[in-house]
Amino acid sequence: MAETVLIPAEGYVLQKVRIKRLSSKNIIVSDHGPWCVLDDEQWDRVLNNALLPSEPLFADLEKKGIILTENNLRMVTSQYKERYSHLFIGPSLHILVITKRCNHKCVYCHMSAARGDMAEFDMGKETARKTVDFIFKSPTPTLHIEFQGGESLMNFDVIKEVVLYAEKVNETKKRTLEFSLVSNLSLMDEEKLMFLLDHHVHICTSLDGTEEIHNHNRRSELRGFNSFATTKRWIDRIRAEYQKLGSDRDVSALITINRNAIDKAKEVIDAYRECGFSMIHLRSLNNLGFASRSWHKIGYSAEEFIRFWQEGIEYIIGLNKKGEFFRERTAIIMLQKMLTTINPNYVDLSSPCGACVSVLTYDYNGKIYSCDEGRMVGDDTFCLGEIQDEFKDLMGSKKACAIVTSSINDLSFCDECAWKPYCGLCPVHTYQQSNSLVPLNIQDDRCKILMAQFDFLMEKLVTDDAFAVLARRWVSAGLPKELRGCREIFI
Repeated sequence: MAETVLIPAEGYVLQKVRIKRLSSKNIIVSDHGPWCVLDDEQWDRVLNNALLPSEPLFADLEKKGIILTENNLRMVTSQYKERYSHLFIGPSLHILVITKRCNHKCVYCHMSAARGDMAEFDMGKETARKTVDFIFKSPTPTLHIEFQGGESLMNFDVIKEVVLYAEKVNETKKRTLEFSLVSNLSLMDEEKLMFLLDHHVHICTSLDGTEEIHNHNRRSELRGFNSFATTKRWIDRIRAEYQKLGSDRDVSALITINRNAIDKAKEVIDAYRECGFSMIHLRSLNNLGFASRSWHKIGYSAEEFIRFWQEGIEYIIGLNKKGEFFRERTAIIMLQKMLTTINPNYVDLSSPCGACVSVLTYDYNGKIYSCDEGRMVGDDTFCLGEIQDEFKDLMGSKKACAIVTSSINDLSFCDECAWKPYCGLCPVHTYQQSNSLVPLNIQDDRCKILMAQFDFLMEKLVTDDAFAVLARRWVSAGLPKELRGCREIFI
């Protein structure tokens, strides 16, 4: 970059920027993330190189890297490198599908789970050990192994095998090793819980809001089983153990919004509050697996979800104004991208996305997929190979390169969008929409939802000073301890 940008003495060059018109103002977003708000007269002067170095506006735009000068070129280059540093360390998140079996029949199941009695869909111990060996071939300094299903606890012996074997391998590999478990908690017991706690396995479950909504969505194979009550009981139990250990961790919970909750934003948020959570992730439904077969019953339009999400954010903002610190995860991720120089490396909002770059998924049979959603499309489009393959060959394969390339948002319709530096394409979504890895639809539902969310948050930032302060609190609370309250990281 430094070799190709010619900057006149005592002058500046306008950085590559995109413009969004909001509230009669011009939101100017730079290619590396920082942004500013300019009125028409200011923007005209910037475009015509009429700013003087003595002006406060010059100093502000120089500090943000929106204009390039001899003084800030090194800083802007460094911020570019930081924003894309995850591209050069190898996949760090490794999702193991311990079993495809599940004892629930959720109405929106993305991965078309097998019946609870079909043990042939379990990962075996030998496959598990070979998977761990493959995982350690990734050059990243941090390895996070996540157990998924089906219902992961249906194959708990293999979870134990993976944890113990990975810890043994790591005695010589010396990586930062982390574990997490995704479970409906229906098969949790004290023995399993103590093992997970002893080995620092973070526990994540699903909670779809109120008891009525949750039990409607997440139906057990056992007649009369109260899924919500069981999940709530184990959330309380696990949380109590974390507190006993003096840990600042909490159980994680994910909500999947389908049609029966699309007009109940306040109710589902209140359900999370009543369960002791201080954060919720209001995410839209994926049209994959069983969900695609019943989309006409459980799905909704982009516009319906946007109204739901915005209503939820407004309600959460109101809670904060009353003194309750409560957050929404999509907003936090987007705000971190918009307000700081720290990349959250959220795989769904990256360009290229996290598929192959940051995450790999290992099916119960040893097949390796580019991401978790990639295993759910019903064919092997996103299957990269198998655990006996060489890591370098698999990562450098034509298929891996095609998947990564298809998720880069340099297409013309993305390149014109102000939110390009914060957003990303999903190749699985593209494939599900068009049976191709080439994005064709400029304004599909995913794009509409993300654009509306960025619009909403940015308009709040530039028109509501109280929200701007609150947004920084939300972001700061989610950063590593050493960065919380650090003013230098905020744009």
